[in-house]
This record gives sequence, structure tokens and C-alpha cells, in this order.
Amino acid sequence: MAINMMLYRSPGSHPAPGGLTYDYVVAPEQEDVDRLSKGGWSLTLDEALGRAKPAIVAADDDQMTPEDRSKSAAETLSAAADAALAANTVLETDTRAKESAEKELANAEAQVRDAEAGRVDAESKVYAAEAVRSGAANKFRTRLESYRASSVRATAAAKALSLAADNVIAADNRMDAVEAAKRALSAAAGTAPAQSAPPPPAQAAKPESSRGRK
Repeated sequence: MAINMMLYRSPGSHPAPGGLTYDYVVAPEQEDVDRLSKGGWSLTLDEALGRAKPAIVAADDDQMTPEDRSKSAAETLSAAADAALAANTVLETDTRAKESAEKELANAEAQVRDAEAGRVDAESKVYAAEAVRSGAANKFRTRLESYRASSVRATAAAKALSLAADNVIAADNRMDAVEAAKRALSAAAGTAPAQSAPPPPAQAAKPESSRGRK
């Protein structure tokens, strides 16, 4: 994220109090600040002017003429005006830097909100996918249980069918045994000796009619 920090160096093209001059530059990133600081730039205007300010020996008031005092006062006033102008320039620069920083902050906050909205949307999609997966798993379990129940019923039906087949076979065997018994009984009845029928009872002789006598 940009920091837009101002650095100063003296001398330069802008007037400063005490007859000094300075330049300034805006460092957008911290690495630029570090590089410029190593190159002789200062973090404050006072620091930059302090590095370049020569030693001033105050003149003795008794040795100064009224013209010198007037000239010195004019120079002081001009230096103060220059300092005010420099301060106003710095203020304007700081204001622009502040506005730029506020815009960047607003953009960053908007990006954070967008990212949060994207995260919420992604979580919603994950929850929806989880619900679909859970529903599919439930359907699979239901179908598996239904298949197992059908398999149990099929196994029971197969056992019942096998038992019924065994019963049919047993019934056939019993019918075969009955038929064999019948055949054996019939054969036994055909080979037994025949018994003679009892003689019919004797009939009594009829008496002769009187008409037949002579």
C-alpha cells in the first residue's frame, strides 16, 4: 500500500527562512523512503535546513548602522514570507497526499468488501454443494437399504420355492408308492386259485295229473 511520504533536501529551488532554499519529493513506498534517506533527503524540512544552514555570527548591534538594521529587518521579513510560502506549499502537497491516501484507503476498503462478499458467496456455494452431496448420499443409502430388503425378500422367496419343490417331489414320491402298491395288490389278486361256486339247490318232482292216468 502506498504511503506518499514527503522528503526534503537543501539547497534547492524553493526559498526557505534565513536565505536558504530546499527541494522536496514524494516517496510513494517505504522502500523509496529508505533509498532517498540514504541519498541525503530528510524526513522534515527543519532537518534538511539544519544540515545546510551555515554558522551565523550575530553582528554587534553597536556596529550596525540604521541602514544595516533596516536591511536586516527587510531580509528577515522576506525570509518569513518565503517560509510562509514554503509552509503553504508543503501544506498543499500534504493535502493532496492526504486526499490521495484517502482515495486509496476507500479503494482498499471497497476491495475488502468485495472480497468479503466473494467469500460469503463461495461459502454459500460450498454449503449448497454439501447439501447436494448429503442429499445424494441419503438417496444412495435409501436405495441401498431398499436393495437389501429386496434381496432379503428374494432370498426368502427362493427358500419358499425350494421348499415347495421339495414338497412336490415328496408328493410325487408318495403317489408313485401308492401306484406301486396298487399294482402289487392287483398282481396278487390275479394269481390266487379260483373258488368253485356252490351247487344250486335241488328242485322237487312234480306229481302226475289225474288226467294222465289210465
